[in-house]
Amino acid sequence: MRNKKASVLIVDDHTNFVDRMVGLLDEAGGTSRISTAGSYQAAVHILEQHKPDVILLDISMPDKNGMDLLQYISQNNCQSTVVMLSNLSATYYQQECKRLGADYFLDKTTEYELVTGIIDRFNNN
Repeated sequence: MRNKKASVLIVDDHTNFVDRMVGLLDEAGGTSRISTAGSYQAAVHILEQHKPDVILLDISMPDKNGMDLLQYISQNNCQSTVVMLSNLSATYYQQECKRLGADYFLDKTTEYELVTGIIDRFNNN
């Protein structure tokens, strides 16, 4: 039995992917709240209101990118577990995201289902 359930923020401008992730997380359980943002500004607004336990973050967004948001998260001492989910899986992006504070980097197309295991680990720690 889980003692806690993670609050999650999904930051991605592709609504089909966001809907798929919300469905996956709802089905898996383990989350107390799921918020979504389709842009950097929307994500910052949510982060100003509450600090999610886990942030699922895409690199490509319409205004600023996910690496800009990683810098914001780091500069504002947000203690969230950050999972990058991106189709930009080149080594450069992986290394840069880790340097900026990402805890995980997953390929958005083939590894997105691994998020449930990451959330389970968070809940059990």
